[in-house]
Amino acid sequence: MCIRDRFFYNGLTISGYRMATPGMRAMDLEVRLTDGTRVPFLNAAVQAVLFYVSTMFPPVFLVSLLSANKRCLHDMLAGVIVTRRFM
Repeated sequence: MCIRDRFFYNGLTISGYRMATPGMRAMDLEVRLTDGTRVPFLNAAVQAVLFYVSTMFPPVFLVSLLSANKRCLHDMLAGVIVTRRFM
């Protein structure tokens, strides 16, 4: 899948009513904005693009080890947080 496809795939699935990709749903995770509201399409799509850009620079993932709330840099820049799904 190219970055353009990921842009729309993540944008549509994360901003949808389930707030997660199928893989995230299988792991009982969801994505929300840092204030707890639903993620708009643009934030979800940008988060996916930033993730794939950060895979080209693996040391960027060390940010999550140093941050207080253990968020990755692409999540911080997109303004989202990945949490366990509320039942």
